[in-house]
Amino acid sequence: MLRHNACRPWVLAFMLAAVWSAQASNYKYHFKKIDRRFDAIAERLNQLDFENRRAEANPKDLQQLAQLAGKHPQLQARSIYWQVRMTQFNARPTECIQQLKKAERLCQPGYDYDLALIRYQLAGNYDRISEYMQCYRNVSMAIAVFRKAKDYYFMGNAQLLLVQLFHEINDDEHASEQLLLAKKSYETAGYPLNRIYFYQAMLTKDDAEKSALLAKSVAVGGRDWAMTMQAYLNLSELALDKEQTQKAAAYYNMGKAEIENSPLITYSSGRYFPCPM
Repeated sequence: MLRHNACRPWVLAFMLAAVWSAQASNYKYHFKKIDRRFDAIAERLNQLDFENRRAEANPKDLQQLAQLAGKHPQLQARSIYWQVRMTQFNARPTECIQQLKKAERLCQPGYDYDLALIRYQLAGNYDRISEYMQCYRNVSMAIAVFRKAKDYYFMGNAQLLLVQLFHEINDDEHASEQLLLAKKSYETAGYPLNRIYFYQAMLTKDDAEKSALLAKSVAVGGRDWAMTMQAYLNLSELALDKEQTQKAAAYYNMGKAEIENSPLITYSSGRYFPCPM
């Protein structure tokens, strides 16, 4: 029987998201270039994405992409993708899915990378509404393309989305397998491993090891406010389980500070969500 966790690690993100680079080196623009002006704007957004700064995207840039796309179907598909990618933390999953399905239909033959990103984005939003088969189908297709493109950033994100999915359906064996793959992808990309530590903590049964891994996640969390917030809240719960109320309160307050200080987190239906994937 499928289980929807009452206390999910809000990674959408990740997945989500989601992930940032402490080194903030330039992230390769994997798209096939079509229009000089369009691509110049998209490259800026691409770098913001890489640095986990999507909330800083200029709305005028997104509007200009839509104008520059005109009637060109592939640019229209990309414009929709960037609109959803940069703003979905303030949108409902069903709204995102509707727009992404339109982008999927607009995608032209020969633009497999574009289609992979759209499907990855779809997968994350399907996970948000517990449509697990749709999530799995879309993210699996995306991973194959990311591997071919040697885009280890998005491959790691997609593999972590599978970790989340498998954990939600009580299949921690496959979640652990995907976590190892995600770790390798992030290491290849030169990414911090805070999300890896977080998910290792999620999958271990040993409370001492769980606490140590969450502490490691916090220590290298950097701009990844949403994951750091969730790690603090999980540490607070562990402390409460041991009746360490002062320590639990301290962790809770640190997690609350991450929420209050971050533009990447929105409140929806009684739950906090980080910037999705």
